Amino acid sequence: HEQAWNNLGALLAMRREAANAEAAFRSAIESNPRYLPGWTNLAILLTNQGRYAEAIDAWRSILRIDPQHELAGETLRRIEAAGGTTP
Repeated sequence: HEQAWNNLGALLAMRREAANAEAAFRSAIESNPRYLPGWTNLAILLTNQGRYAEAIDAWRSILRIDPQHELAGETLRRIEAAGGTTP
């Protein structure tokens, strides 16, 4: 189920339906809390929306699952270096 939710979220994000995309990504994560594609898409969406505190939490969740996740590590460092306000 998590892949279906994630695919729906990606489609909604492309259609610029951010709130619905976020709900779909969160459903993917609820279905499987270790599902990295759902976490990654949620983190990207939150970052792009400027919701940095929430984005930081999502990026950290990714790193708890996969400490070597390059995009998560890099993006988290950029957000934190900017004081949590902009990557």
